[in-house]
Amino acid sequence: MEKVFYSVLAIPLRRAMAMVFWNSAMVKRYGWNAAVTLSTDEYIVPILPPRVAAYIAICIELTSPVLLVLGLMSGSMP
Repeated sequence: MEKVFYSVLAIPLRRAMAMVFWNSAMVKRYGWNAAVTLSTDEYIVPILPPRVAAYIAICIELTSPVLLVLGLMSGSMP
């Protein structure tokens, strides 16, 4: 019963989380100046320059949805 319940919920939940990451990446991609400003003022990373931090954030936000939908690196299955 637990495996059936997990299977029924896993796909829509993964897809929902993937959409959050994807939409965030698209907002940053089309508003590159705003993404760099966020990295400069709001999400300050002390080691990286703001442009590099914004680029890394977009890369992570573009690859995470693919991995979530495929089920990779999204946690262990019961």
